Formats: sequence, structure tokens, C-alpha cells
Amino acid sequence: MTQSTSPQPSALWLELLLRLAQDRGYCQQLAVEAQCNTGDMSRSLTALSKCGLLKQEQEQSRTYYAADLPAISRFLQEFHDLLARRQER
Repeated sequence: MTQSTSPQPSALWLELLLRLAQDRGYCQQLAVEAQCNTGDMSRSLTALSKCGLLKQEQEQSRTYYAADLPAISRFLQEFHDLLARRQER
């Protein structure tokens, strides 16, 4: 079995959310920073966008991404509430 040098999606997604909470970025730039290929970065950005955790801005020929902090906060609160309910059982 060969090992991939690309980060696991969950690790990449967490790093990406942390990065995009600081400043917006575009796919190729983010891939270089994360040391992964643009295909993996594009898939990660698409997945996080579909979850509603990223905002997108079109500027000239680039799509810039930024973390949607209110959406992330809502998700974390819902997750916290779910854990609390499970512990009550």
C-alpha cells in the first residue's frame, strides 16, 4: 500500500478553516501554503462551502474564500448541544 503525501481531508479542513479565519485566499495560493495539489484544495474548498462554512467572493478571474465565522460558531454550538444531550442519556 502506498502512502499519500497529501494531508488527510479532516486535517486539511481544520487547517484551512483556521487559515481562512485569518484572511481570505484563493485555491492555488492556499494549495501552495498547505503544500498540497490544487485538486485536493479545490475539493476541500468545495466540501467546506457546501457545508456552509465558507464565504466566496469573485474578483476578476479568481474566487476568494474566507471562513464564515458566524456559521462556524452555529455549527460548533449545535455540536456542543448534541454532545450534551448524549451525555444526559
